[in-house]
Amino acid sequence: MLSNKLLMIFASIFIIFSCTKEQRQERARKSLDKELGEIIDYAQSKNCTDPLEWNYVSYGTKACGGHVGYLAYYKDIDTTFLFKKIQEYSDSEMEYNKKWGASSTCNIANQPDSIVCENNKPTLVY
Repeated sequence: MLSNKLLMIFASIFIIFSCTKEQRQERARKSLDKELGEIIDYAQSKNCTDPLEWNYVSYGTKACGGHVGYLAYYKDIDTTFLFKKIQEYSDSEMEYNKKWGASSTCNIANQPDSIVCENNKPTLVY
């Protein structure tokens, strides 16, 4: 029984270390994408029927610096929690960019002019 456990441990270690750099990078990117999806789901967990009930916030970190873009959020959610999650995501993306030598455009993301509700979803207008 002990030898089976040891074999499983060694096999797991081998699998972890045998992944290529590209596979590890892809997994890290997928993890970031999942985290951003969860943030957006939370921020937009209410149907958009009145654009005045919505606001927007910047998120992410480009490799050149600055944020990636903006996302709409419902004003009556726990914004302290939302902003904390966005900061954690942005910090993680900055670490990803440094670790993997990511590149990006160096333009500045435009700030939205307003928000409209389309099909019960908030849409940023530029």
